[in-house]
Amino acid sequence: MLALYEQLRNPLTRLRDQQDRERLASAFPELNPNEVPHILALRRYLYGCPERFMDRNVYRTYLAWAQDRDARDRRGLQHYLAAHSTELDQAIMFLREVNAYDWHDERLDPKDDYDLVRFIDQRIHPTYLRVVEAVMTPFARLVAHFSRLDREKKPEGLDTWSVVQELSGGPSGNLCASYVNTIRNGIGHGGITYGQCEIQYRDKKGNTESFTASAIIRLLDDLLDACNGMAAALRVFFVTSREADYPPAEGGVVRGTTGGNAHSVVDC
Repeated sequence: MLALYEQLRNPLTRLRDQQDRERLASAFPELNPNEVPHILALRRYLYGCPERFMDRNVYRTYLAWAQDRDARDRRGLQHYLAAHSTELDQAIMFLREVNAYDWHDERLDPKDDYDLVRFIDQRIHPTYLRVVEAVMTPFARLVAHFSRLDREKKPEGLDTWSVVQELSGGPSGNLCASYVNTIRNGIGHGGITYGQCEIQYRDKKGNTESFTASAIIRLLDDLLDACNGMAAALRVFFVTSREADYPPAEGGVVRGTTGGNAHSVVDC
């Protein structure tokens, strides 16, 4: 199979592919660079923006958790991933869409304060809310689900707030470190006041927190970096766990066959 793949490789990209394999092997030491073409599917973490800025600490936390859970409770992890494959597929799809926004690699140069407020109101706030609810929460819920089981608690009702509370203060707390409940509620329920130097967010209970425009932009960047770290960890976990019969996630994480233990990361 490998010999045939080598014959079919494009000679025009062979040198670049080899260079990228070496770089990816260094960036992801958990992967064997000889597992062609799996490792090249992670090439976006070399060149993509914002993917290449993924949070390495979150990546290591998420991957280590998945590997440990697989070793301790493979059947339970298999069952969860099969039951929640649609949710995780959608999270990957939403993350891919957000990563493709054209303003990630643009230099922020507002004409005036109004231009900056408009950028935050029309782009930063909706994106923060979408990433929190549609990407961070499904990824982190996987860990929170088993955390509750380990504490002999029922895993039902794990909404965003419950997921964050379950993980905060624990070894996986950094997965949700960029989540601020007051900001999420302020955006979701219209509790936002734009001041001259700060933006004030108000939750449903009347609690308020104020942030500068640059701090809000930084918070979204950190949230995206964390989510890209979790997505990368999922891809690496599936590639390095091919002997396990994990169900393929058709929408983005992994694609393969459940009967023959053949999984491969796709360019998602």
